[in-house]
Amino acid sequence: MNAAHLHLILNHIPVLGELVGAVMLLAGMKRHSATAIRAALLSIIASGAVAVPVFLSGRRAAQAVGHVDGVVQEAIGPHEEAAQLFLGGAITAAVLAAIALAAPRPWITPFALAAALIASFLGLRAAALGGRIHHPEIGGRSQRVAVHGLRTGTLACSYSLVSRETIVNP
Repeated sequence: MNAAHLHLILNHIPVLGELVGAVMLLAGMKRHSATAIRAALLSIIASGAVAVPVFLSGRRAAQAVGHVDGVVQEAIGPHEEAAQLFLGGAITAAVLAAIALAAPRPWITPFALAAALIASFLGLRAAALGGRIHHPEIGGRSQRVAVHGLRTGTLACSYSLVSRETIVNP
């Protein structure tokens, strides 16, 4: 298993864990359920912990997919920048959640919730940008799918997923 494979296996865990933790924490706070609040805080802490190896494997994966067919090289940089923001948000939310568990104060849990919601948004954004690296079906302005088998001489065709048009590249 290489870094790219590990990154693809793990990358959904912190994003979804952060989102589930935030929703569960909001519900637990609304219902005054100590059990739900504790489970939510643990989910947020776990998501922050898993975000670290996901980010590090992503850095190594970027080097591994350097010249792989179908990889949109221009999409790697924005995804990495977004992932770095998510990492900071996930770690911040995890620290606040850990404080809320270790030294419960009525004011800390709402801060953990706010941080988890922000981290969820940042994670979803990083995931969407990451999908543009090798998933042309997601779309995006600059994404085009090469139609294999249509290359003859110096003529190549591609199909834009955004405008739904065939583009002939001389």
